[in-house]
Amino acid sequence: WLALERGAVSFFSSEPRDGEGGGSEDPLVDVVRRDSHAASRFITAVMIISGVGSLIVCAACLLYLHFFWTSCGRCNRPVRWWLLVLTVLQALQIPVRVVFLAKLRTAQRPSAPTGALETAVARFMASRAWRWSKNVSLFTYVWFILGIVWVVNAGRCPSCPGIYGIVIFVIAQAVLRATVALMCFRQQFPPLRPPESPAKVEAATADEISALPLECFESSQHHHNNNDNNDNNNNLSCAVCLSDYVDGEVLRRLPCQHIFHRRCADEWLRRSKRCPLCVQSSKHHFEIEGSEAPLGAVRLIASLRAAPPVAVGWESAAEAQGLSGPVVGLLFPDQSSKGLRMLKGLQELPQARRLRESAREVLGFDPLDGPGFQGFYELLRGPEGWLEHSQYCQPAMYVTQLAAVEKLKAQRPGALRRCQAVAGLSLGAYAALCFAGVWDFEVGLRAVQLRGEAMQAAAEVSPQRMLSVAGLGRESLEALCAECSREEGGQVCQVAQHLFADGFICGGA
Repeated sequence: WLALERGAVSFFSSEPRDGEGGGSEDPLVDVVRRDSHAASRFITAVMIISGVGSLIVCAACLLYLHFFWTSCGRCNRPVRWWLLVLTVLQALQIPVRVVFLAKLRTAQRPSAPTGALETAVARFMASRAWRWSKNVSLFTYVWFILGIVWVVNAGRCPSCPGIYGIVIFVIAQAVLRATVALMCFRQQFPPLRPPESPAKVEAATADEISALPLECFESSQHHHNNNDNNDNNNNLSCAVCLSDYVDGEVLRRLPCQHIFHRRCADEWLRRSKRCPLCVQSSKHHFEIEGSEAPLGAVRLIASLRAAPPVAVGWESAAEAQGLSGPVVGLLFPDQSSKGLRMLKGLQELPQARRLRESAREVLGFDPLDGPGFQGFYELLRGPEGWLEHSQYCQPAMYVTQLAAVEKLKAQRPGALRRCQAVAGLSLGAYAALCFAGVWDFEVGLRAVQLRGEAMQAAAEVSPQRMLSVAGLGRESLEALCAECSREEGGQVCQVAQHLFADGFICGGA
C-alpha cells in the first residue's frame, strides 16, 4: 500500500527539472506568476466545468450504448465505437482534473506559505500525470475531428435511433466548454487597453530628487529650532516611517522645508511629487507640478497638524505626554477593503495568533480558514468566496484589523505612542472602539458577528445595493435619492450612513 501511495504521489507531482525553463516551461505557470489570484479563479472554473462536462458525457454515452449497442452495429459508420472510445478518453481525464483541483485548493489556503500556488502548479505541470493528460487531450481533439467527418458524411441509421443526435450533443458541449473557458480567461485577464489620454506625470524624476538638498541630523540644532520656529520643520521624527531621527542620519529637505529620512523621501518621491506631510496644502507642493498622493496606508498626520491649536487637543495632549514628532491617527477601513491576503496577518505574531484562537472560540470557525464549504458558488469563486458573506467576512475583518495593530505595535511602537486619535469607517468603527478601550475584544467580536448576521439576513430577503458617495452635501444627496426612488416606483433609495464630512453611503433595494 505504501508503494502504491508513493507511486501515486510521484505520478501526480514532480520537481521541475532545471532544464525546463524559458520556452519549455508550461504557459500555465507563467499565467500564475503574472496574477496568482486571477489564475487560481480561472483554473478552478475550468477544472470544475471540464470535470462536470466529462461526467455528463460519460453518463449519457454509457447509458445510450448500454441500450443500443447491438442495434447501432448496422450503421454505415462505426459511430458506436467512436462514442465508446470518447467515453474512455473523457473518463481518463477526470482523475487528473480532480487531483489538480485538490492541489490547487490546498495551495490557496491562507495558511499556505507565500508562493505555494505557483509551486503547486509548477510541480503538477512537471508530473507524468499532466504530460499523459496532454497526450490524451491531443488524441481527443483528433478523435473529435474524426467524429465530425463521420457525422457529416453519414446517412441515416434507422436501426439506431438518435445516434447522430447524441454525437452532435457531445461535439456541441465540447465547443461550449471551450467557449466558456475562453470567456473565463478574458474575464480574469482582460486585454490591456491604451490610455485614452497621456497619463499625467505623478512621480519625481531622479534628477529632480537628487537636486533636493541633504543635511545631517543634529539633535541640538533641531531642539534649538523647536524653540525659535513654530513651523512643521521642527519634527524630530520621520513622517513616512514614523521613526525618530538619530544624530548623524542623512535627511532630505523638500521645498516646503519638511525633512525626512533620505531613503524614505526618495522612495516616496519616486511615486508622488507631493510632500507626504503637507499633501493637502497647495502652497507646499513641489515647484514642479504635483499630483495626488499615492494610495497606501491611511494616515491622518496632515489633517491633524493642520488643525488649529485648541486648549485640549491632539498636539497639546502629545506635548503633555512628552512625545515629540508627528501626531498619529489610526483609521480602520470598512468591509469594501476585504481581501484574502489580509488573513495572513493572523499567523505572523504570537499576539495575533492569540486573537485568532479567541475568535475561533467565539465564532465557531477559524477566521483564517473560513467556515468551510458553503456551496458550489464559493467553490467556483475560489478560496475567497466565503468573504462574500457578511456574517463571515465582518468578524474576520474585525480580527485582522486588530491583528494589524499588534503588528504595528511590534514593528513601530513609537507610532502607537504618538497615536492621539482613532476612527473607523462603518465596520472599522468597531475595531476603533476596541482599540480605544471602549469594549474588550470578545464583546466587540460578538457585536460584529450579530451585525454581519443581521446584514446578511436582510440581503437575502430582497436584493440590495450600496454606493459610497463623497463630495456632495447631505441635502443634495437626499434630493437625488428621492428622485431615484420616484423614478423606480417608490423603491427604497436613501442615505444609509454618514462616514465623514460630505461622505455618505447610500442604500437601495
